[in-house]
Amino acid sequence: MNFLYNLLKFIFFIVFLVNSILCYIPSERYYHNSVIINDRLLIFAGVKNKTYSSSELIYLDLSKSFDNTNLSWNLIREGDLPIYTLGSTSIVSLDNSTIFLIGGYMANKDTNVYDFSNLVYTYDYLTSKWTTPSITGDIPIRQQMTGVIDDSGILYIFGGVTVTNILDKITMT
Repeated sequence: MNFLYNLLKFIFFIVFLVNSILCYIPSERYYHNSVIINDRLLIFAGVKNKTYSSSELIYLDLSKSFDNTNLSWNLIREGDLPIYTLGSTSIVSLDNSTIFLIGGYMANKDTNVYDFSNLVYTYDYLTSKWTTPSITGDIPIRQQMTGVIDDSGILYIFGGVTVTNILDKITMT
């Protein structure tokens, strides 16, 4: 009897564990980003619960039929962003291998303080790794903009606002 009880308990925990991994229910959010790569709608970052910034990367598999009232979201744990960001733009490379995350309000994940030292991040879709590319030239700090890529691979940024520029009255910069 004890063996049967332990077996049922073990099966329950396995089902519970698998269900919690496969059936992720994301919080509502705004100022997030989204792209479509290879039949997946990826959504990342944004503000959850009106006060909490997110670094999550989730996706919806578009190759399977789904019910709009009960979406089957998946969390990519290793895909978490290296920063908190909202109001940025995201663009997919021509070969669907890389996501470019550009600008927005970026905050350090350890301190939750705004950090604009890196304004562009790339996500390698095949390895689920975020990196900071080495970019030359001036990159404007912009929030709430839209980006696109043309057939030759040039990224264009449209609109947005710049609210992070400040005047340091001591150094006059």
